[in-house]
Amino acid sequence: MSNTNITKKAEDIALGKIGSNSHPAHPATVHYPLAFFTASYGLDIVYGLATHPATKSLTNSVVNFAPHLLDAAKFSHYANVLGLLTAFPAIATGGAELLAMIRGQDLANKFKKSDDKTKTAAKMHPKMKMAFAHAVLNDAVFLVSAYNWWTRRSVPYYIPGTANVWLSALAMGMLMASGYLGGQMVYRHGVGVERQGTAKRLKEEGKAE
Repeated sequence: MSNTNITKKAEDIALGKIGSNSHPAHPATVHYPLAFFTASYGLDIVYGLATHPATKSLTNSVVNFAPHLLDAAKFSHYANVLGLLTAFPAIATGGAELLAMIRGQDLANKFKKSDDKTKTAAKMHPKMKMAFAHAVLNDAVFLVSAYNWWTRRSVPYYIPGTANVWLSALAMGMLMASGYLGGQMVYRHGVGVERQGTAKRLKEEGKAE
């Protein structure tokens, strides 16, 4: 098998083009990193609120987290590691989807021929702008998680520092924004939905509802 065929096969797998009634792979790969990162950031935020002088009295008056703080720190770290590991399939399939969209919009040629790159970028289809924003946010989330893992890997009980807590709070917001954009692309613009499988056949036959 030639390198071209191997590359094409890998791209088809990343896009979920497997069998006669396949569907995009990216939506099936995002749930684990979303869940693990959300758990990790949430536990870090709880740890920060329960230990910061300005908020610990109020926080612990509602729920006494003190006996569980070390467990929260450990579980946060473990969830973060699992989030990083499960993020790789999501990144690979998301990257394949983005490349397919770039080809479909012929963006490379549009930018190559353009004298005003800024104006060309402004004229991009809204779904492309969403796709790039979605990708940037996800990359930022991954980098924050990688930083949190790196800085805490040798700390006793993996206790988060002040910077880790603030970064986790920031990453939680970025993760939510990224998820919203992902939903917008699928449910508002139908990204990937009518590209393959039964949906593609029905669209080609003019029977799609």
